[in-house]
Amino acid sequence: MRRTATLPDYFIADAVAAGEVAVVRPRPGKGRRGARNTIHLAWRKGAAQSARFRAVQAALLEEAR
Repeated sequence: MRRTATLPDYFIADAVAAGEVAVVRPRPGKGRRGARNTIHLAWRKGAAQSARFRAVQAALLEEAR
C-alpha cells in the first residue's frame, strides 16, 4: 500500500537545504487563480515501482530542474 502525507515546511526544511528533497513550484498559468501552496512529494527508494510510477517520477524530477 502506498501512503501519501502532507507535511509542514519545518518537517522537511533540513532535507530541502541538504538537496535531498526537490521543491517543485507551480508554473504561472492562465487560470483565474494561481496556486497558493507548495506540495512536497516523497517516495521510498526501496518501494516496488510500476511503469506508471516511474513515468510520473521522471516528469516530476525533470520539472524540478
